[in-house]
Amino acid sequence: MQRHQTLRAAIDWSYELCSEPQRRLLARLSVFAGGCTRESAEAVCADEVVDRRALFALLHGLVAKSLVVAERDGPETRYRLLETIREYGEERLAENDETEALRARHGECYAEFARVVSEDLTGPRQIEAGKRLGPENENLLAAMNHAIDTDNVDLALRLLVNTPSAFQVGYVLRLPVEPVLGLTGASEHPLYPDGLATTAFRAAEQGDLETTDTRCAEALAAMERLGYDPDHPVDLTVSVARGIVARAIGVYDESATQIGRASCRERG
Repeated sequence: MQRHQTLRAAIDWSYELCSEPQRRLLARLSVFAGGCTRESAEAVCADEVVDRRALFALLHGLVAKSLVVAERDGPETRYRLLETIREYGEERLAENDETEALRARHGECYAEFARVVSEDLTGPRQIEAGKRLGPENENLLAAMNHAIDTDNVDLALRLLVNTPSAFQVGYVLRLPVEPVLGLTGASEHPLYPDGLATTAFRAAEQGDLETTDTRCAEALAAMERLGYDPDHPVDLTVSVARGIVARAIGVYDESATQIGRASCRERG
């Protein structure tokens, strides 16, 4: 208890030495999980109080005061808070009545991040995109959990359909997927068919053949009901998921047919 009080007093002392923009920035950085890049900090934290043009200098002022840790991660520097300071920042964020607004900005930031990275993974920048994705797993998970907890179906579905799968990046991204489909209004959202197809694909990756089959059928039915969206080719995702299942049970001709059908559609 005494050690905790001493640590708290040290953080209080450092905090009091900060300018108001530094204090606001420190509090706002607490919404990130696992740290962030300067670009993400600018997208989420900057406004009329924390000037975007001054944010880099503010960050390094906080690093100099040992309130923020700066770590080189490949080509980028990531900024993170030690857990005790993050908890302190969350308290200050709540005192400023900014918690919900900052969590909303955080969610939008990572939905857009997922969209951009997903597109880059299919082009010449795929290696770079894969490297950017790994360090942001915790932020993507935090954004998804907050979307589910607040029943934000639009954000949750965008995160679900845009976040790359394990097949694309070579390791598991443990985002909750099934709870998204039960959110209020999910079944009428334009991305619902793609959400179903995405859960089918991820179930196939995990060897859950029964869920894959069920979600594939539901995805195609939802596409028929809500209409086909060329930007979200549900039938292509379904074909790949069914191809993975066919390969898993040893029906290799069917697997080749399904995956070949998807490849032809993608090229066309």
